[in-house]
Amino acid sequence: MYTIIDIEATGGSPKRDKITEIAIFLYDGEKIIDSFSTLINPEIHIPPFITNLTGITNEMVAAAPKFSDVAERVLELTKDAVFVAHNVQFDYAYIKAEFKRLGYSFQRQKVCTVNLSKKILPNQDSYSLGNLCEDLQIGIQNPHRAEDDAKATVELFKILLDNDPNNYIEAAITEKNLYTNAPKHLSAELVHSLPEETGIYFLHNVNGKVIFVGKSADIQRRIIQHINNNTTSKKKLYKMLQNTHNVTYKETGSELLASLLESYEIQRLRPSYNRLRRARRPKYGIFKYYHPTKHYLHIKIQEIQAEEVPIIAFPKKEYADKLLLNRIKKHRLCQQLCHFETVLDDKNGVACQHYADNICNGACIEKERASVYNKRARQALKDLEYPQSHFFIEGEGRNNDELSIIYIENNRFIGYCFMSKEKYEKLKPSEVSSKIEELPHHHEFDKIIRTYLKKSKLDKIIKLGN
Repeated sequence: MYTIIDIEATGGSPKRDKITEIAIFLYDGEKIIDSFSTLINPEIHIPPFITNLTGITNEMVAAAPKFSDVAERVLELTKDAVFVAHNVQFDYAYIKAEFKRLGYSFQRQKVCTVNLSKKILPNQDSYSLGNLCEDLQIGIQNPHRAEDDAKATVELFKILLDNDPNNYIEAAITEKNLYTNAPKHLSAELVHSLPEETGIYFLHNVNGKVIFVGKSADIQRRIIQHINNNTTSKKKLYKMLQNTHNVTYKETGSELLASLLESYEIQRLRPSYNRLRRARRPKYGIFKYYHPTKHYLHIKIQEIQAEEVPIIAFPKKEYADKLLLNRIKKHRLCQQLCHFETVLDDKNGVACQHYADNICNGACIEKERASVYNKRARQALKDLEYPQSHFFIEGEGRNNDELSIIYIENNRFIGYCFMSKEKYEKLKPSEVSSKIEELPHHHEFDKIIRTYLKKSKLDKIIKLGN
């Protein structure tokens, strides 16, 4: 039995966005035997670009049921059936996230009609649902509406079932590759007991020693991917899995925390198959300071000493030079004030070479006011620095009632903790920081956090002061 599903949502993140429409067709391989379709009130605003794409407006969903109102019907239709969708991870992730918000764990066996189409219908120009429907003459009246997309996926799945002499669909459902490619001492039962949650995982050898540490937004799926890619042509992966006798894990909820703990555990455990991931301690950093009397912002590359905290760190000086020279040129900074020429503090001063080349505006000889120059210099460093010097990052926890808290103090990652939302709301920042589990500092942690914050808007930053 198959449940062929399509959803529409308020945006592209299952953790932040919510379902606005859902359609489910229960299909027995020959005919549709039950169906369900409805708009969903997401209880959050639908952005205009989503409305332009789907045609679903905030007014349309205002009187629609909430997901909690239809959850039982979704469970009823998907129970004991294979979850089928076009780009299945998208639809599955949203439904799983909705159930997680309700305090339930939603797990179903799933197959993807995109992946199946690539195997069963090779040489197509595109495997998007719209293009496949056009090529295969499947009618689809309202693209990007759940019911019409789900109906089209039913028709596509019929074609795939009728044109599958190599039994790709059966293999996907029974996960034959998992049973065929998995080493004999790594049971399918163990793999299927792993959570479909965000966290880090550890591969252990016969003696229990950790030989690999990884992270994933879906631990079970990542292990299955490792196994299904396990061929003798991929020698390192093959050897690693042949030496794997057990898999353990730590759930984190937060993808950022998973990245941090992966880095920490690799440094701590030195697993043999993470050799290339071991972070080298950087020797050089970019620092900034203000001149005590002239008040110009200086930017300087120097060796990192003891507890010094640079804006950004590098294993080699030439890497720092390259980055800073690029910023000097882009933001018309002064070579002297960036210490690429001898800094002269005499009364009259000497202009830097960039002033002669019409790149520097004359800060080196105080022709450009410090306030004007400093604004441009701070902008040059903005994307390299933390948004604040002292703050919490509130992220998703391991369950619906929990938060993960990452603590930054004086521009340095200190550690993390998990805390119930109810408890967190009652505590002062100082009380929360006292609960933090500190980790030994490494510049790699700050690099991970800065990179994540540039890309993600899911987590909440709580400023704690200067």
